[in-house]
Parts: sequence; C-alpha cells; structure tokens
Amino acid sequence: MSRQRAVGRVLFFAGAVSALALSTVGLNAAARNWDKTPPAIRASAVAVDGSTVSSSGWFHSSVRVTFRCTDAGSGVASCPAARTLTVQGASQTVTGTARDNAGNTATATITVNIDLTRPTVGVAVTPSPGQGGYIPTAATARFPCSDALAGIATCPANVVY
Repeated sequence: MSRQRAVGRVLFFAGAVSALALSTVGLNAAARNWDKTPPAIRASAVAVDGSTVSSSGWFHSSVRVTFRCTDAGSGVASCPAARTLTVQGASQTVTGTARDNAGNTATATITVNIDLTRPTVGVAVTPSPGQGGYIPTAATARFPCSDALAGIATCPANVVY
C-alpha cells in the first residue's frame, strides 16, 4: 500500500470519528434544548422529635424541611438540601429551587409555624377568701390561659365549689 493511500485512510478514519463525536454532542445538545418542562419539586416538613403538627398548623419542636425533586426529561441536576428550623415563630417560609440538566428550574415554598413555649394557666377564685382563709359562700375557680404564638386550643372550664 502506498504511503499516500495509507495517509488517506487514516484521515478518513479520523474524520469519521470526529463526525461521530460531533453527532453525539449534537444529540446531547438537542436533548437539552428539547426539554422545556421544568422539574417537579415538593417540600415537606416533619417535627424533629417525631411529634405531629397540631390541628391548627403548629409544630412544638424543631422542624426539618426536605425537598423531593424529579424530572422525566433531561434529569435532575440539583435539588435543595434539607434544612432544620430551630427558632420559634409564625409563618416561617423555606424556599428551594430545583434545576434539571436542560437548565429549567422550579421552586417550592413551605410555610412552617413553630411554638416552643408551653401555654400558661393560672387560677383565680371569687369571691376572695375572708378572714381565716374561708369563703362563706359558693366560690368559682376560673382558669385564665394564654399562649402568645399558637393560641389556646382548650382551657379548663370554670369550677363552682
């Protein structure tokens, strides 16, 4: 085989490999450009101590917020890490953004209420005891309750003695 013919075959082979590589890159780019659908992202909140959220939407311990991301097109490139909230307060928002391999993004926000302080309950008796600590008539015990954040779900009923 002549040297010129051998060089020609090597160049042809190198050109075919380059064309195949460009073709593969083009297909990957086309797949990324074809995916116009953003990923799906869902946020959820769970009490760190395993307790449940109250019926009025309040947690009574630290809360762990997690994100779940999916993408059926180009696949998930990034999903937010879990985050733990330890400070009490109402309407605390946590936002996370998911990105797929095509560059599409989606955002999820969750609102969390945390009340770490127990409610207070007092007692007030009327009428007030007289001399010697006795009440000569029927007395009523009232139980005032308060909670600055979550509010009071139930408070003891008045008791008449």
